[in-house]
Amino acid sequence: MNLDIHQVLPLLAKIDPGLTKEFLLSSSIPLIVCSSGLISTFNVYEHGFPLSFAILPIYNTISAWKSGTVLSTPVLLYNSTMMFHGIILSLYMYYRKNKTFLEHFNTHIVETSNAYTALRDASLLVRIINWLAITGVMTCWNAIPYIYTLRGDGSSPTGVLGLSLIALGSVLQATADHQKKRHKYIHGPYSYCKDGVYKLCRHPNYLGEILYHLGVLISGYSLFPSISRWLLVGIIPLCFVPMMFFVTYDMSEKQAAKYERESTYKDYQASVKRLIPYVW
Repeated sequence: MNLDIHQVLPLLAKIDPGLTKEFLLSSSIPLIVCSSGLISTFNVYEHGFPLSFAILPIYNTISAWKSGTVLSTPVLLYNSTMMFHGIILSLYMYYRKNKTFLEHFNTHIVETSNAYTALRDASLLVRIINWLAITGVMTCWNAIPYIYTLRGDGSSPTGVLGLSLIALGSVLQATADHQKKRHKYIHGPYSYCKDGVYKLCRHPNYLGEILYHLGVLISGYSLFPSISRWLLVGIIPLCFVPMMFFVTYDMSEKQAAKYERESTYKDYQASVKRLIPYVW
């Protein structure tokens, strides 16, 4: 039996009025972009995930203009910031494949880990599950930006606060990655970066990610008319933040071993907090 999209949409609308045909089309973008993960699991993380971040706000903006929606300045800034975040992340992942980058960052330590081996040798079933899972994550992340673009004016207090956090998080992450990359090129893979934003905390790039995704969640607060939408858009940020704390804790242990030849690293580790400046 053929399934007609026009029969499905009314059912989805009863669940949540934001689940329109345009939203479904928007959510199909990561499904297509991340499909290269069926060839290699790493393609999802190195290409599909960051490119989806860059493409989705462009598509949302075009959809709004085509529907005759007049986009306010805050909404245009919102979409531009999201696009900037995706482009910067895509470029960084591209440079990670560069031979010179690998030599300076000593990433062979990661590539010999059990997790790397498991992903590299993943079966077709695992690659399919990973592809669908990341697509689902991107759909949840896109829900607020999509609704925000088409229905919000960005002038609410939560909209302004959210946009500010998104912009701050994007700039902080991009700055941290740039400063660390520059330091490694000059001083080598076994030298740690302690200048610039690394004076704030030892993992400012992850702090930037946290601020970015909290901003996405806060900015759409006034647009949530139903519990179903809260579940759709809130589950990823609420899972993502604890994951960042776990990742930085694990990385701190590994970095302590990696930089043990640096006599000043223990002092840096003791004086600069791991993730939240002056707190943790």
